[in-house]
Amino acid sequence: MGIEALTHDLAGNRVVPETDAEWDEWVSASRTRNHVLDQPLLDWLDRYGEEHGFERDPEHEPTDFLHFLFGQGNAFEAAVVEHLRGLVEVRTIVPEDAGRELRQDLAVTEETFAAMAEGVPIVFQGTLRDAETRTYGGPDLLVRSDVLAELFPNSFPVADATVAAPDLGIGDRHYRVVDIKYSTLHLAAKGELGNGGSAPAYKAQVYLYNQALGRLQGYLAPEAFVLGRGWEQTRRGETTRVGNCMDRIAPVANDYASYGRGRLSDQVEGALEWLRRVRREGGDWQVLPEPSVEELRPNAKGDAGEWSSAVKEIVEQSADLTQLWWVGVAKRREANHQGLTRWTDPRVTPKAVGVEGRTTQPRLQALLDVNREAGPDVRPARVEAARGEWIEEAPVEFYVDFETVGDLDDDFSGIPERGGQPLIFMIGCGHMEEGEWRFECFITDRLDERSEAEIIDDWFEHMTAVRDRLAPGVDPRVIHWAPHETITLETAFDAAVKRHKATGWQHTRSGQQWPHPNWFDFLNRVVKEEPVVVRGS
Repeated sequence: MGIEALTHDLAGNRVVPETDAEWDEWVSASRTRNHVLDQPLLDWLDRYGEEHGFERDPEHEPTDFLHFLFGQGNAFEAAVVEHLRGLVEVRTIVPEDAGRELRQDLAVTEETFAAMAEGVPIVFQGTLRDAETRTYGGPDLLVRSDVLAELFPNSFPVADATVAAPDLGIGDRHYRVVDIKYSTLHLAAKGELGNGGSAPAYKAQVYLYNQALGRLQGYLAPEAFVLGRGWEQTRRGETTRVGNCMDRIAPVANDYASYGRGRLSDQVEGALEWLRRVRREGGDWQVLPEPSVEELRPNAKGDAGEWSSAVKEIVEQSADLTQLWWVGVAKRREANHQGLTRWTDPRVTPKAVGVEGRTTQPRLQALLDVNREAGPDVRPARVEAARGEWIEEAPVEFYVDFETVGDLDDDFSGIPERGGQPLIFMIGCGHMEEGEWRFECFITDRLDERSEAEIIDDWFEHMTAVRDRLAPGVDPRVIHWAPHETITLETAFDAAVKRHKATGWQHTRSGQQWPHPNWFDFLNRVVKEEPVVVRGS
């Protein structure tokens, strides 16, 4: 359709929003996120929450992890674009600090079209809009097809690059959407972007960009792409990991569908309909004591961002089923259809909410019982799981916790290679001695491998000294607890050993090699296996 796609629908009607009421019928591609990730309540809270007495969480501290990730995302995008500038021409349309008003400016979108009609290799921070679907947004990159094939031969074959975009007039070439995300791309077996984490939201976003681009250039590409820090893929039990952002980009097909989520196009259409409905009707809705519409039921297992406290309040007052272990939005929906809306309802059983399995059913039933019935706050009165391994008081045993940093603190100096260094930066170690709890904490002076090695040395020296004082010659248990600790402690320790073998720091100050701790996974082997349940959990 060409540039008229910006201002006219398929029937030829002029559709150019000017007033706030007209813009309310338009949806930014990024706003589909909450609905696609099963958090539609957040859209209502954003619009009407404060009117109904809910408060956003206090301003986060500058060191807040989400703020850190947001800053790293911007820095990663800037580093990728700077790398691309060293390879091809990259034209910036919208400045990084531009507000919504500029991104909604029709003249900016016309400038984006002009850059593509000129054949600019990469358009950075352009804007798109689609008068037919009344959607708009700003894809990170619009890449000319022949350039895309040259930059990403592992993801985009040359044969696909030679399709013409008739409304651009640039020969046998067209443009593709590439959005930049500061995350690892988890690819499905066939190579497409998987459905973990925020990936469904990424898919919805680039799907809408691709639809708008298709109308604008006169050719709807069969897929758009997402660029991440690197990628990983498991096929036939073998996992491949590559930490290079230019090695492969993840395709998102227009006709993508999955068993659990259905067609991508339907997900997007559902999100658009929901957002417009919220804007038109949501002011008269209520969340408590019962939601006016089903979409206002909270999701206890999702990330509510600045509405975390409000969502927690709604979850607790409504006794929402997603509070239950193993019950997510899909299982809640099925239970709601049976008239089950609150976990306090005695009709709610593991089977009634779709929880099956030899171990999961009794665990959930135990959690329901301890939270519904009078009696002890901790059950059972006698724990039998692995009892012979822990019930006898050992002459010495240690309780250990590691704190780690991943590779997110990347300075991007090695782009396109992934940077950052996973490290153990703190080790907590406690034990009982003469009836008293004694605890030591070992913290690095700085985030580098040498400091990590030093606190591991300190930790082992401490445990050895305690062991030699209390029970010389024994191999004491090292007990860990939290769900992630099995991976974090054992895997993090093994990774540290490998790191320091390469750098020569794998030995303690005594010259002996680090021993392997005698780990005991108390959570999985005892608490979950029994199960042990606590009121309020």
